[in-house]
Amino acid sequence: EITFVDPAADEAPLCPGGEDRPVSWPDVEEFLGLLTSAWLGEGVRLQCNYFARALGQVVPLKKLDLFTTTELLELVCGAAVDWNAEDLEQCVVPGDGYTRDSEPYLWLLEVLGSLLEAPQRAAFLQFVTARPRLPSGGLHALPCPIRVQEPGSGGSASTQHDIDGRLPTAHTCSLTLDLPSYSSKAILEQRLAAALALMAEY
Repeated sequence: EITFVDPAADEAPLCPGGEDRPVSWPDVEEFLGLLTSAWLGEGVRLQCNYFARALGQVVPLKKLDLFTTTELLELVCGAAVDWNAEDLEQCVVPGDGYTRDSEPYLWLLEVLGSLLEAPQRAAFLQFVTARPRLPSGGLHALPCPIRVQEPGSGGSASTQHDIDGRLPTAHTCSLTLDLPSYSSKAILEQRLAAALALMAEY
């Protein structure tokens, strides 16, 4: 029951009379070619032309030939989120309530160092900085180090059980992470994962 229309553009015909022309098996290749052209070719040519004209007002387009596609993507969109233990020690620093020897702070560095998948690292970065990619230069190119602070117990009646039940929170404007003083690395890892999952829902 498919016809020669673009399902993503309010059933716009892909060819003259496309809305009345059913796609049969021999037509599949032609249909996919027209759809590809609509999505990646003619369908976006006007937007690409205007983008190129605007970019050309900032930098001569011929100068961009000096860069590879990967280099341009990094300059415009930022670098993929990558770090090592040394980067984390230098760019994720203790703040109020924590020192370099505080267990929750050290556990956090260990947990962040164990995040091997790029989407996990990107999720943490977005949680703390509101950006899913790093500027060119990595963590060191952030406007300031990410500061990890202890948010306080929440009152004298708070128990360790209460603290262990809290989620970390972040202040993206100041690149600050409020990290409760959890009783174990496992709980810290669970609560951080829950905070990142909650962020992903919104």
